[in-house]
Amino acid sequence: MPHQRSGGPLGHDPALRQGFEKGQGIKQRTLHANRAGRWKVAWRRKIVSGANCQRAGLAVSRGNMRAKHLGGAAVEARLQSMTASTCCRRGLGLMILGVAWAVALAQASTNPVPVAQEEVEIVRLMDVGQPADALALAVRALAQARRDWGERDPRSIALLALQSSALTELGRPAEALPLREEALALRAEVHGADDVRTFEDGTMRLISLAQLGRLAAVKSDGKVLLARQERMLGAQHPATLGTLMTLGVTLTWLGEWQEALHAHERAFRTHLTVSGALHADTLSAQSNYAVALFEMGRLAEAEPMARAAWQGRLKTLGAAHGDTALSLTSYGSMQKAAGRLAAALASFETADRHAQQALGPSHPYAQVARVNLASGLIDDGQTARATALLTGLLAHFERSGSELNPYALRAHVLMGQVLARQGQWVQAEAHGQAAVRGHEALGQSGSKYGRESLLGLARAQAALGDRPAAMATLRQVIETVERQRLHTTELPDALRRVWLRSMMDGYQPLIAHLRESGNDAESREAFRLSETLKARVLVEQMAQGDAAAQAALPQADLTALRQQQAELAEASALLAKGVPAAERPALLHRATALSRALYQRQAELAQASPRYAQLTRPPTLGATEGARLLQAHQRYLSFMLDARQQLSAAVLAPTGELRWVDLGAQPDLGPQVERLRQLVSGERRDAKALTELGAVLSARLLQPLAAHLPVGSQVLIAPDGPLWLLPWDALPWQGRPWGQTTQLQLVHSLAVLQRVQERLVARSEASPLSLLALGAPSYPLALAGTDRGRVGRRSSLLRSGQTAEEGAASLAALSWPRLPFAQVEMDQVAALFPAGQVQKIQGDDATETRLRALSATGELARFRYVLFSAHGYFDPQRPEFSSLVLKPDGHSPERDGFVSVPEWLPLRLGSELVVLSACDTARGRVVSGDGLVGLSYALMVAGNANTLATLWPVADRETAWFVSRFFARVRAGQRHPEALAQTKREFMQHRDARLRHPRHWAGFVLYGA
Repeated sequence: MPHQRSGGPLGHDPALRQGFEKGQGIKQRTLHANRAGRWKVAWRRKIVSGANCQRAGLAVSRGNMRAKHLGGAAVEARLQSMTASTCCRRGLGLMILGVAWAVALAQASTNPVPVAQEEVEIVRLMDVGQPADALALAVRALAQARRDWGERDPRSIALLALQSSALTELGRPAEALPLREEALALRAEVHGADDVRTFEDGTMRLISLAQLGRLAAVKSDGKVLLARQERMLGAQHPATLGTLMTLGVTLTWLGEWQEALHAHERAFRTHLTVSGALHADTLSAQSNYAVALFEMGRLAEAEPMARAAWQGRLKTLGAAHGDTALSLTSYGSMQKAAGRLAAALASFETADRHAQQALGPSHPYAQVARVNLASGLIDDGQTARATALLTGLLAHFERSGSELNPYALRAHVLMGQVLARQGQWVQAEAHGQAAVRGHEALGQSGSKYGRESLLGLARAQAALGDRPAAMATLRQVIETVERQRLHTTELPDALRRVWLRSMMDGYQPLIAHLRESGNDAESREAFRLSETLKARVLVEQMAQGDAAAQAALPQADLTALRQQQAELAEASALLAKGVPAAERPALLHRATALSRALYQRQAELAQASPRYAQLTRPPTLGATEGARLLQAHQRYLSFMLDARQQLSAAVLAPTGELRWVDLGAQPDLGPQVERLRQLVSGERRDAKALTELGAVLSARLLQPLAAHLPVGSQVLIAPDGPLWLLPWDALPWQGRPWGQTTQLQLVHSLAVLQRVQERLVARSEASPLSLLALGAPSYPLALAGTDRGRVGRRSSLLRSGQTAEEGAASLAALSWPRLPFAQVEMDQVAALFPAGQVQKIQGDDATETRLRALSATGELARFRYVLFSAHGYFDPQRPEFSSLVLKPDGHSPERDGFVSVPEWLPLRLGSELVVLSACDTARGRVVSGDGLVGLSYALMVAGNANTLATLWPVADRETAWFVSRFFARVRAGQRHPEALAQTKREFMQHRDARLRHPRHWAGFVLYGA
């Protein structure tokens, strides 16, 4: 504001002018601090600025009132922020930092509020960690203010709110809430219900309710308040965003993931756009979002976001600040989850030290840091020190009457873990009961720590011999997980898989108890639960695809549905390819929004079409239903690898007989399977090691099952974990490869098996014998060579500095060897079918564009058999980008020639069998709870039934021979598993010793039925 000339409101009084200019100078420096996100500096400067101007006795003109009363607005803003700062997120430290200061700046220009000097001192006392002294002063000042000015005076209302804030910082929310509600009522009377200050107090009331565990009230009242703020203030107003952040934290506590993530993402993106990356509100929203992602199991996304929030506060506030400490302890929790315990402990120690020094032991931030430190110490085996910390914390919570806050309950859970390690199960059970009761009272049973408290209680109950109680508690865990699953339906499929993987620990203990009981009914319940976990997202995706094809939807609805699926697939494909970190949040936001819109359309279609609704509800199959899917010579073999690396197997016979077999601890299973895969494939040459390792795995995996797997049977294997990548046929069994006596195929679950069998029946009745052979592409810049393997690594192409378009251009320019025998293979297979039932696409026409065009016209869905003879691509750093490599005809992702897993999903297949005659097409990302997510998975979602794929790079000429012989048997009428088994046995006994090596036959894997 420009200075006033002589004769203006300042007159000629030097004292008045000196006071005013001092206040204005501080105000200007404040604006710079404010823009930089240095809020503590800004708060104090604004208070001093207001006090200087007030002491100068400025005249009451509009411009001067802004300066005179800025300090009062700052005190109110500090009040709001301090109240918000106490709403901390459990042991992880997710919190709502105040956003009200920016609101106060706007208020100060139009709604001047007089400032009492006591307010400045109360704020200072709370700033330096003396909330008890602040409370005493607030009580005295409020009494005096009401005598001098009355209870409706803005200064009295501000002091009342400060008293509530002091009580909150002392851990006395039950006393703070009535004062907060009284202040809110007075604010509404004095300023009106739709005044920004009233809205701010409404947000602070929500925070007080949350601290008392009244989360249902926060959720309902918060949604009403948010709607009013959006209508009156706008979606980008700081008050609106403050309520949105509060609501997001509450929904996270309640485990309502979809709404929570939507709120966090919107708050973060809006703050980032409006205020910049280093603004205090942006960093707060970023921290909230990171912890919500972490609780959903999305550690890969959460950790860099939490690190950025901590580094932002480190830069703007300094290492010793309480907010920085809170961000650091949150980041430490994610370091611990990522397996970097030493780094996590260093973060926890630093955060605890700074929080104690800056805030004092009673401050919520300090308690969060201490709980997290105790957690790290337990994992590091320092139980004595952890016990001391937890004992002190629990004593404080009991003294302050705040036993029902989330981090107090977290302390109970951790103390239970310490006592369990020491064998003190009675005390461990008591702490578990306290934590469970508290989470139930807060409505948090379905949250990450609510689930953890239930699991801890169940362990204690089981150790004490109370099996019925343990079983009841474990069933409660599953009930909460199933309720929470309903809040993930709008998420993209990849994110739903991540969430389901994080929930596995909720199912596995109950499954273990049931199968170990020796009771047939409980054994079957364990089997049903294990089937519930397998391929859950895949079954839902297959059901959605079949429903769209079979429900006779109106063409307009079907077209719109396909378009939305294609848009989502495009965004997912870009994410899979790996985009620069700066682009990823926006792309993930787009994918999530597209997924939400697709889900809403599917829900509308289900409501309008009973047939569609019925087809989209996949069943969960148990032993009785599963046995009906098996023929007399078949056995269903399902493996289950839990978080402790304990492996078990269930064998189901067509008679309904079910046998569970405990295969023991397998801590080195993953490395052993990978080593065997490399040895069999020839990537490593060591015949002795191949023989020895094969014998070891056979003894571990097959020998215990021998009595339940008759020789000559067909075994449908549902693997788990690394077993998806095991070359089962090559395992030695009774002196021969297992595949020489047994037909083997892989299936994701009984529900997938049922779906595939239904597709096979429908297509054998409706489809003509027809073949699409697409391959032998004219790769540009071809090099000499005869392997169908990769010639470059995608991780070296898609550097972090490249945009998605640049990465696609790099891929399209990649040189691939021509495959002369791919053409031979296509010709030989095509010759097995009548000429009028075959379409060959090769050379320059074998492009991704052509494949997409075939799908768009519906022609692709006409073919019963589809053969792709080309290169395959697999990058272990990005397994979800497993691709079939066709001829590129452009640089865009949809024309680069790499048909990746996400890009297959919206295509329309009606095939009985797809053969991926290319390298590494049976590899992908192994996802706990959903199996192998790779090309075979994507083809099933697209409508295919069975898939033949490869576990390693395969040679061009030998592959052509193998595939031609396989198709000849299929054409002769053999079922796919039998045709594959017979072709492998032909190679096992081939007169050419070179072809008898398992690298030429054991890598072919059949998925389906």
